[in-house]
Amino acid sequence: MFKQYSDSLVSITTLLVGIFLLLITSKQGLGLTPDSIAYFASAHQMSSDQGLTIPYGNPPGMPLTQFPPLLSLVLATWLNLGFDLITFRWIYIILFIILFVIFDQAAKKIIPQYKWERRLLLIFFAVSHPTLLIFSMLWSEAWMIVFGIGGFWMLTINRKIPIRPAVLTAGICFALASLTRYAGLPFLGAAILFLWLEAKTLWKQKLIHSILISTPTLIALGGWLIRNINLGTQATNRNFSFHPIRFQHLNELVGTINSWFMLPLQSLVWVRILIFLLAITVLSGSLVYLWKNRSLSPENGFGFLSVLFIFVYSAFIVFSLSFLDANIPLDTRILSPVFFSGFILLFYAIQILHAQTTIKPEKMQIYLSGSLLLVVIIAFFVSVPQCVTAYHNGIGFASKRWETSPAISFLQNLPSQSVLISNAPEPVYFKTGKPTYSFPKLYLAMEDQVNSQFTTQIATLKNTLQDQNLVLIFFTSIPGGEEEKILYYRQQFDANNCQTFTETSICTNFSLK
Repeated sequence: MFKQYSDSLVSITTLLVGIFLLLITSKQGLGLTPDSIAYFASAHQMSSDQGLTIPYGNPPGMPLTQFPPLLSLVLATWLNLGFDLITFRWIYIILFIILFVIFDQAAKKIIPQYKWERRLLLIFFAVSHPTLLIFSMLWSEAWMIVFGIGGFWMLTINRKIPIRPAVLTAGICFALASLTRYAGLPFLGAAILFLWLEAKTLWKQKLIHSILISTPTLIALGGWLIRNINLGTQATNRNFSFHPIRFQHLNELVGTINSWFMLPLQSLVWVRILIFLLAITVLSGSLVYLWKNRSLSPENGFGFLSVLFIFVYSAFIVFSLSFLDANIPLDTRILSPVFFSGFILLFYAIQILHAQTTIKPEKMQIYLSGSLLLVVIIAFFVSVPQCVTAYHNGIGFASKRWETSPAISFLQNLPSQSVLISNAPEPVYFKTGKPTYSFPKLYLAMEDQVNSQFTTQIATLKNTLQDQNLVLIFFTSIPGGEEEKILYYRQQFDANNCQTFTETSICTNFSLK
């Protein structure tokens, strides 16, 4: 009896460990960054019948266009039901459970006979830093990844339903991924490419399946982009211009991939480069191996589609960096779809190693299980201290540091008629609930060029806010908070009454108490 249910017991126990670590990490609420506040702010505006707008920026009240609307709409519904932002972490735990179940079922289909390797891989998934990071932050990546990989699952391994309903269901998943984040489009692109590479299907069927899988995204995301254009804004808040990839991006890429192997940033350069090249070699080798055995069968389809996605997603990121947004950081957040898709390949790696080696199966299992156990132990000891720190302090703008900040307390007690301007309007709005203007930027990081309209934008802002009680808030540890820029803005807005806090300087054109 125990042997019959041992697999399920191990899976449930592993799942509970992951949930426990996520609960510890998000004790103070989901971690918040500027993008997180954009989702929250637009959701709050929506729940206040002001539409999907951003109550800060230049000027405040502009329509939300930089992100698709799904996460904001879900969060607005959550707030309207009377729940708060802290309890929203349970939605992310549900997303984690869904992805865990997909991986668990996929592993049982791909390597059913290698129980210890499979179990250790799932434990690694549950306790690894990328997993805990993505599912404990108020970001859209968790949604995009679950919908995207869920679509892959429907298209390949889940063969309980006929192919066309499966294709349409996968298409709906990809539409939801794209409505969560524009970077969800590569999931659809990889799926279409996969359908056309499948040799057993006639071209007419490939065409029909491609139309079926694309239609939900064309309707949903197309409608959103048309909405943005009709509002007189840019479709995605991004300009098309060329800005070549820099060495900084390559350095970030190598550092991020090394962090997945739990190598410290202080590792020798040659070690970091070697690990990076090893990862690229394994990925390319997996593509060649699965290409030779490609089909829609559970044995190969899921892995082949995952490898295709990694290449399509990488091309999407290169295109975005080169033409749409030069400021994309190649960190774990941005590359998380590669991490989770690459995790799927580990199941196939176990299968390939057992099939290709001349070592006896029993010894090979001991070698692999021992290696994976060591990786799991290291991952656990890397992740747990970070979880404990987040438990006590919170993450980002949800941390106690912001809750107890004298500068934030000062801003919260300002007269209601005050008009706020900041080089970081997101935390100011989040902590005060007051619409906040942002200073025009002299350098546009997204376009990687100097802002030619800077002087005009300053003049427009001055004209808009003349005769107002202005409060200029400078966070000195980020761009725009340098001493010379503070002096420049003070002179422009005649704000000479200043008070200094740790990493924050607040100036007004009226007397401060």
